[in-house]
Amino acid sequence: YGLEHSSGLDKYKHEREEFAKLAATKESEALIGIFDAMTQQKKNPSKVNPLEVKKVAVMGAGLMGAGIAQVTAEKGYEVLLKDRDDAACGRGISYMTENWEKKYKRKRMTKHQFDINTSRVTPLADTTPSVQRHFSNADLVIEAVFENLELKRKIISQVEELTPDHCVFATNTSAIPIADIAAPGPEVRRPENIIGMHYFSPVPQMPLLEIIPHT
Repeated sequence: YGLEHSSGLDKYKHEREEFAKLAATKESEALIGIFDAMTQQKKNPSKVNPLEVKKVAVMGAGLMGAGIAQVTAEKGYEVLLKDRDDAACGRGISYMTENWEKKYKRKRMTKHQFDINTSRVTPLADTTPSVQRHFSNADLVIEAVFENLELKRKIISQVEELTPDHCVFATNTSAIPIADIAAPGPEVRRPENIIGMHYFSPVPQMPLLEIIPHT
């Protein structure tokens, strides 16, 4: 269109019309919302002293769990990646390693940073003898397992037996109400420590995290 109308403001007519259409879409509104939320988060108006987090445990080494572990390690935290067996943990570690290798080959990461990131992640299976020792000083546990309420509450019970009282338990659920997961009962003794942390897939490519309180 611009080549056919190369003079005057008329050459921008097509761009103006198409831009106006895009600006009125739900996708545009959502992206603006994300931008505003990210800008507001940088200001951090809260006067509450945050809990200092040094060690983060991720329950589940699937694509979601491994992605969460990857971005958490990249931010400088010590990460525990736990799953039922060594094979499952291995797949999660392979996923992260492959992503970091791609970054290194594309010169988006130095070899030094690659080595640091890999050293921050400790894989743990159910049968690993040192599980209790590793979890004894975890500050945050992020659960990324199947959408099953009974399973999630069972994991909470196991985690509360291993972690200190200040440890926050975050579920990555996108379907189950946080209030149901955190409902006090035999499996849940510290409901006040339970929140939702909803990551979007694929985690390494989606810079968005939704934090959901249950009260």
